[in-house]
Amino acid sequence: STNSKSGELFFFSHDRHFVIKTIGGKEYSVLARLIPAYQHHIYRFPRSFIVRFAGLFCLELSGAKPVYFIVMASVFDPSCSLQHIFDLKGSSYKRKKKEGES
Repeated sequence: STNSKSGELFFFSHDRHFVIKTIGGKEYSVLARLIPAYQHHIYRFPRSFIVRFAGLFCLELSGAKPVYFIVMASVFDPSCSLQHIFDLKGSSYKRKKKEGES
C-alpha cells in the first residue's frame, strides 16, 4: 500500500544510496524529453540542489504492463536511520490524508 495519490511506490537500494520510484508512462515520456536539458544544467551547475537522477527505466515483462521507474541519488546519509519519510509536494490542492494518517 502507498499513501501517494498517484499510487506510485518508493524504495531504497540495499545500501540506501539510491531511491527508486515508480512513475507513470506520461511522466516517463516527459522526463525522457527533459534529459538532455537536465544533463546540460547539471554539467553547467555541478553544485545545483536539483535531484540527481541516476537512471530512467522501463521494465517490460511478457504478459504484464510496462513498469516505469526512476533511480535518484538519496539525499539522506545512509549511516543514519530514518524514523519518518515524507513525500513533500508543492501543492495541497486536491490532496487529503488517508484514514488513520496524521
